Amino acid sequence: MLHQHARGFRPPPGFTRPVLDIGYLTWAASWPADQLARRPADPATRRLLAETAGRVDAVLAHLGHDPAGYGLIHADLCRDNVLDHHGHARPIDFDDASWGHYALDLAIAAADIPQDLHPVLLDGYQTVRPLPPGYQEHQATLLAARHLFLAIWHLANGLPDEGHLGQLRAFNSRA
Repeated sequence: MLHQHARGFRPPPGFTRPVLDIGYLTWAASWPADQLARRPADPATRRLLAETAGRVDAVLAHLGHDPAGYGLIHADLCRDNVLDHHGHARPIDFDDASWGHYALDLAIAAADIPQDLHPVLLDGYQTVRPLPPGYQEHQATLLAARHLFLAIWHLANGLPDEGHLGQLRAFNSRA
């Protein structure tokens, strides 16, 4: 429903939000990127992050900016940011709202739920609107984008992150 609403959104004068592109996903020119560059890191991990970023960037470029699949997105629609209000899901925490691909926003939501619930999420989405252009074709890469974003944040903050890195290794091994 958020994407359906976003399709009709016309920003007022002066409205600005970041763009959820590869620079955003890799924290380019930000504190986490600076911290990650300063930390000792395994060269294989740095290669993994770079290879994933390249693949994600290519898919985002391929998806383009057609309004059918691109607009204002939540950009952090994880379970912690959805409340149950009398049996209805209510999203909160729109501070990461960005211009981006609906397919990537859907992948962010899918990345936070167990794999066996993905069909439920996608079926529910399709009761409101068709899946975003490119979602099915690029689902694995879009999910990797979310893992890339979170892995860099964890690594920059000196936190262990085998979960996201493991997902990225699995993704890149399928290339």
